[in-house]
Parts: sequence; C-alpha cells; structure tokens
Amino acid sequence: MDIKIRYNHNCTDDKMYWRVIINSVEFLASDIKINVPTYTTRDDVYDPQRNEMVNKHHITCKANAVIWDDTVVEIN
Repeated sequence: MDIKIRYNHNCTDDKMYWRVIINSVEFLASDIKINVPTYTTRDDVYDPQRNEMVNKHHITCKANAVIWDDTVVEIN
C-alpha cells in the first residue's frame, strides 16, 4: 500500500491533526504510529478551495498493513 501523511490544516476539533492518504483515499487520524521506513515527497494535489493543483509535502511510505484503533492508525 502507498501511504502519504500530511498535517491537517483544517483541523477544527483539536484532535484529528493528520491526513492519511492510503492508495489515494484520504482518512483523518489523531495519532500515527509508523513502523516502516519513511521518506519525504512533494506531490501535486487538488485544492478545491483554490480550484487548482497545489504542491504539498508528505511523509511517504510503503505498508503491508494498516491497523486502525478508533482514531489512531498504526502503519506496518
């Protein structure tokens, strides 16, 4: 699985700080545990507020398993 992680600048609940993109599908998480090697990528993503593609930095990794415990995600 391709995993990309970035900070959720739209966090309004003081809990869901992270955007976790798994195979191009976005989920929100409060905490992340990463147990695989990671690297930084710069990726173009669509920003609906600006109606254009923008460049964002991600913590990126390849995972064999993703385990959710409520709002906490563990990446293995």
